[in-house]
Amino acid sequence: MLVFTRAWTTRLFLHCLLLVPMLAASATGQSPHRTPLVPLLWTQGQSPETIRKVVKEVAAGGNTGFVWESRPHPNYLGPKWWADLRVAVEEAKRLSLEVWIFDEWMYPSGIAGGKVIEENPEFAHHVLLDRALVIRGPTEAAVWELPSRLGELDQVVSVTAFAEPYEAGRDPIDLTPFIQAKGQQVVWAAPPGNWRICWGVARREGLKEGWRMDNMIDVLNPKAVAAFIRLTHEATWREFKEDFGTTVKGFFSDETGFRNITSYHSLPGTPGMPMPWSPAFLDYFQRVKGYDPRPLLASLWYDLGPRGRACRFDLMDAFARCFAETFFKPQQEWCRAHGVQLIGHVVEDNDADHQLGYGPGHWFRSMEYFDIPGIDVVGYQVTPGLDAAGNRWLLDADTEWDQEFFQFGLPAMARGASLLKNSGPIFSEAFGANGWNEGLRMVKWIGDWHIVNGIGMLSPHAMTMRFHDPDCPPHFNRTSGSSQWRYYSTWASYFRRLQSLLADTSPIVDVAVLYTAESRWMGPAMTVSPVVKCLETHQISTAVLPYEVWATQGSIKGSRWTYNGQSFKAVVLPYVHSVPASVARRLAMFAQAGGHVVVLDRWPQTSVDGREDQSVQVAVDSLKASPHASLTVLPELPQVLTSTAAVELSPASTQLVVSRRRSAAGEWLLLHNRSLVSPIKGRLFIKNLSGPVTRYAAEMDGYFRVPATQGPDGTTVEVEIPPYALWAMRLGKQIPAPQTSPHFTKSLPLGGEWLVGKATDDSGDNFEPLTPKTGLEDWRRWHGFESYAGTVRYRRNFRLLPLAPDEAIRLDAGSVEEIADLKVNGKTAGIRICPPYVWDITNLAKPGQNSIELDITNRTATRWADEFSHGSAVSGLLGPVQVLKGQRSPR
Repeated sequence: MLVFTRAWTTRLFLHCLLLVPMLAASATGQSPHRTPLVPLLWTQGQSPETIRKVVKEVAAGGNTGFVWESRPHPNYLGPKWWADLRVAVEEAKRLSLEVWIFDEWMYPSGIAGGKVIEENPEFAHHVLLDRALVIRGPTEAAVWELPSRLGELDQVVSVTAFAEPYEAGRDPIDLTPFIQAKGQQVVWAAPPGNWRICWGVARREGLKEGWRMDNMIDVLNPKAVAAFIRLTHEATWREFKEDFGTTVKGFFSDETGFRNITSYHSLPGTPGMPMPWSPAFLDYFQRVKGYDPRPLLASLWYDLGPRGRACRFDLMDAFARCFAETFFKPQQEWCRAHGVQLIGHVVEDNDADHQLGYGPGHWFRSMEYFDIPGIDVVGYQVTPGLDAAGNRWLLDADTEWDQEFFQFGLPAMARGASLLKNSGPIFSEAFGANGWNEGLRMVKWIGDWHIVNGIGMLSPHAMTMRFHDPDCPPHFNRTSGSSQWRYYSTWASYFRRLQSLLADTSPIVDVAVLYTAESRWMGPAMTVSPVVKCLETHQISTAVLPYEVWATQGSIKGSRWTYNGQSFKAVVLPYVHSVPASVARRLAMFAQAGGHVVVLDRWPQTSVDGREDQSVQVAVDSLKASPHASLTVLPELPQVLTSTAAVELSPASTQLVVSRRRSAAGEWLLLHNRSLVSPIKGRLFIKNLSGPVTRYAAEMDGYFRVPATQGPDGTTVEVEIPPYALWAMRLGKQIPAPQTSPHFTKSLPLGGEWLVGKATDDSGDNFEPLTPKTGLEDWRRWHGFESYAGTVRYRRNFRLLPLAPDEAIRLDAGSVEEIADLKVNGKTAGIRICPPYVWDITNLAKPGQNSIELDITNRTATRWADEFSHGSAVSGLLGPVQVLKGQRSPR
């Protein structure tokens, strides 16, 4: 149950700007900036007065700062840009806010608003194209012509002939020494059989007009990246060096990828698909791999046999490493040298995490060079109530977001990246681009999803300096025109307390799931998302870890693998046809030591590069013989790992996700009911726990008693977790004295007539004269309310008999759309932003006549249509409303 009290009235709005951040940190006594809540603040060249006003709104909302983002600014990196940023930084200093700098004119990061390429066209991004023809041998020496003409910016990199289909003994033939006419022709006598001649053609692509997702610099070229850093980071340093490390905290990098193709799906093996390239890449490849790949570049598109398979793997591996080391590493080094941090995220959408195109090739390699690992979940990528199949951001868009990936796979990857850094914080850009039909109830659910997944540093997307900004609503500050702007701080206060809980604790993870990127590069392989979902919805916590960490780091002691403070009893390998030989050997070693290895569907068959197939087979044979290794199918996985789980829920529910946290004073158990309609009621058995259990209610900043029974093997807790709820249960002996929740059994329905009226402004203080309405329904059915977005006051009286000393009463408003703010006899009872809409009003009610006022605020979609919103904008108090009477339990 959410119980919120306003931190200030609207009349004091501008006089209490710093109150909420200070209150939010009160539970732990820590600085509010230890747990950042930094919305994207969109700037489009507004006046200094508007900038100051909106920065004040950011502070008043309970945020710790903002990310300064051009969306787009008309004078990006020009005099007005610096002047506007100066106003924002000075206002942030006055309000003790932190500032992060979004490093691009729009997004993705890398082109500095086109200035990198305008200065040096050679720094535009390059692609590698295949141009091929098929011939039948044998032939005399002949001139073979490139099937298409070379463009002005094209250059032939290699020419290779290979048997099609591949046959043992007919290896690829490098024809590059025989090219003429600048590579347009090649002279060759073909041996017997079918042969394909493939030209590898490098093409430089120029800067495209306006904002384009495929505008990108050559991310594999250190000189291009150095130009980007000079134009953005170093220019900002020159203007604000005195604020670096204090007010200015760092730079936000957004969605950079290879952009060889504008697609989330870009793995090798598809003839005709452009591949990444750079004039600088050959030197990098030869340095890290020790050979020249040009004779085998055609392996990116075609089957060239064992040598081609090895080269294809080496190319993918080098692409991913070069991208991370060339683009992100220098930025991180620059930031650290100047006392700030690099945050943000790459494009990981819909499995792009391990692909080229929009993606980074290998998500973990890019995350290595972010100071805080980061994700984004905007535009219905995480949708409350939907954890499988697809959901569209824009209803007419071709792309559907894979809910399984965003809801389960991605956060588990983020937990793994945090573990690799041996650091707690995880960053997320969240909430936005869901349309004006998104309200704070949805924000609350998504915020709780972040918390139970261990993600505590958030950048809400976004706050704007425009009224009715059509760019990816909603926006929750007053200037935006949001009907719910007054209540954003209510959610922020609640969320900041949960942020502090995460910051004061560290995760405890049950199972490591291996990241299958390299296997996916080379053939059939399962992604991690279905595995994580299967485990997490059976209350088994996970972290996804890359192959190389599992294979080379940590230590095996007894029957556990220990790494950076985490001790894993079990490791899961999703189905893969091929796997790095080093991974297979480490799995066999772990099983021999008594650790539990679980392989899904089928045993691996080969090594990823084809060089160590025999070693993989030896390791697999060892696993097959081990009593500690299991081959199973996905539906049976939770049962196989039952002994690994720290908790057991009866009756079972896949709507409950659990995470465990460790603190100096004991453990925490976070329980998230993902359902939007049904409570989770039953017994939760917590293994190996002795001692009391209590529930911390972050919305009230208080503790409540939880019925618990101690047993020899653990503790059984009675739970009844409402829909939308996140329970934080504290385990151990050092527990604050809890309150006791009353048990309510009798009800008094409040049907009949209500007095109703709309607010006359957005302050929530002034209302039109109230008029009678009989019955409760969607207010859009009422004359004059059809498109109203704002607050409606509902008033009525009820009579109450005197209460016995041990009695309590509660008001239950039933169904509400969407925010409810209650006063009883003129006194504030609290704010609800999600179900259940109930209040304990024992101390506010009195014998005899009582008055109640319910101020209901709907979502802004009833006023403004937009292309992002999903669902119906039902509005108002729907009920049934009733007063419940109950008995207080003895302490």
